[in-house]
Order: sequence, then structure tokens, then C-alpha cells
Amino acid sequence: MDLEMPKSKEKSDTAVEAPGLIVGEDPDTEHPLDARHWVNVYQELLSFHSAQLGRMSGELEGMSESARRGVESGDLATRRAHIHHVRERLDFWDKRSMQLAGVDFDVATRRLRHRGREVRLTRRESQLLDLLLRHPGRDFNTTAIAAMAWQDRRLSSEQVRTYIVRVREKLAQVALPAELRTHPRRGYALLFD
Repeated sequence: MDLEMPKSKEKSDTAVEAPGLIVGEDPDTEHPLDARHWVNVYQELLSFHSAQLGRMSGELEGMSESARRGVESGDLATRRAHIHHVRERLDFWDKRSMQLAGVDFDVATRRLRHRGREVRLTRRESQLLDLLLRHPGRDFNTTAIAAMAWQDRRLSSEQVRTYIVRVREKLAQVALPAELRTHPRRGYALLFD
């Protein structure tokens, strides 16, 4: 698993932050909980900036053509570039978090590995696990899982629960330090130990 780390960061007691990093962000951390923290930070930033971009785009409707061009080439272009950067950092921390937890999950081959153990998942199991790994700790109800993991809202709650059970079994087979927990009335969440 290749991870791109900023080149300009030097380790020392007074570490200088690389451009584009948030104060305190340490790409070299060896602490899985720190990595999960940064995943959550960047998920929130992405959500916030995406909502702002949507609002700004909607405000273009009432502007003159020249004003619209100015906003699109200025504020909107800057916001899009920032969102791209946030997505890159989120991707980095997702991979770093999995690496620190000893998890290697390949969506394409549908193989889950953890500390020398390996299991193959079905297509739907793999899509479900991918969704949960990208959003650890976040609750998803059965409707959201069907829509986000499989783009099929027609699946029943019972069908989704069948895949939840199957993914739990696969996690146990590789002794992944995580639990696919049921939260009554809220849904399901993947929680790492």
C-alpha cells in the first residue's frame, strides 16, 4: 500500500508543518486513533466545503454574466481546488488508518487481509465493507446502505441485514480489530477497537 506523504515535513521536537497540512497533523504518526481522528476531521471539512460550494453555485443564478464569470473563476475555482486538496488528505488518512490497523482491503479483488489472514468477499459484501471502511463510526440505516453501497433502494431491510451478518462473519475470520455494531433505530456502524 503506497502512501504519499508530504516531502517537506521533518521530524523533530519542533516539527515544521508541510504546506497544506493542518497544525498538529502528523502523517508519520504510528497511532491508529490519531489517523482515525484525521479521517473524521477531513470528512467534516469535505462535507462543510461541499455544502458551501453548493450554496455558492446556487447564488450564481441571480448574477449578471460578467459577475458570474468572475465568481466562477475566483471564489468557486478556489473552493473547488480546496475541496480537491481535502479529498486527497482524506484519501491519505483513510489509507494510513487502514495501514496502522494492519488492514489491507482490495475492493477490486474483493480480498480482505489482516495480519496474515485473508478472506474473499462477494461483490455485495465487498461494496458494503467498502462503504463502512470509508465511514468508520458512522451509523447507516438499511435504506442508506442499500442506496449508498449498492445504488439499489429496492433492497429490503431483511436483505441488507443478511449482508451485515455475512460481513460480520468475514471480519471475525480475519480477526479484524473492529466490530460491526447494531445501534437500535440508528442503523449499523463499523467501530475499530
